[in-house]
Amino acid sequence: MHTARVRGQEGHAAVSGGRTTGPPDTDTLCSRAVVPAPLPLLDVGVIDQLAEELGDRSAVARFLRSFVELLPGRVAAIGAFGEPGALVDQTESIAAAASMAGAHRLAQCVAEIVDAARAGRLPEATEVRALHREASATRAELGYYLEALEAAS
Repeated sequence: MHTARVRGQEGHAAVSGGRTTGPPDTDTLCSRAVVPAPLPLLDVGVIDQLAEELGDRSAVARFLRSFVELLPGRVAAIGAFGEPGALVDQTESIAAAASMAGAHRLAQCVAEIVDAARAGRLPEATEVRALHREASATRAELGYYLEALEAAS
């Protein structure tokens, strides 16, 4: 199993080799009033498992780079949807990619928006802001992970 050291900073939780390396920032979770357990910002164990299953770490790195590059536009588009039904496909796609990238908090945040859309409700401004914060933090952490991965190669 390959493990990269992921930068942990106050307010961000990262996971290296399947263990959390910093305190999770529960202020940036979406709308859940009660969070059963803190979620890590990035779980490198999920990325390692994906690389092991595919047998190609470079393919996983390409996926992560693409995810990081496309995420801002995909998140920005969420606020532009005028009806909940159209929002479901876009948000489900982001949630699936976030889960594959080990971005548990982002996946959770997006899943809440998916649930709201399925219930016929567009996301509130606070949910969209929380999503933007989580996406930004996830992009930064994945960027650090990719840098560490490239340095280790």
